[in-house]
Amino acid sequence: MSDLEECQAILERVYAFHDGELEWEEIDQISSHLVGCESCLGHYETEKAMRALIRRGCLSEAPAGLRERIRESIAVG
Repeated sequence: MSDLEECQAILERVYAFHDGELEWEEIDQISSHLVGCESCLGHYETEKAMRALIRRGCLSEAPAGLRERIRESIAVG
């Protein structure tokens, strides 16, 4: 497998890696690759930062009345 193919394979599994959906063998493989590949590590860190932003955004309360408007919309739809 070429370096490019290996990177593509790693990046295809980075979401599952973040979500803890991989077996230990795959986790070790991806972790080892990230240590040695600056490009893939950059993609991993970007994904990690994006997930953190989304998590923080989900902690804030929705505007007052939004829940009721959604319920009304569902009831009418």
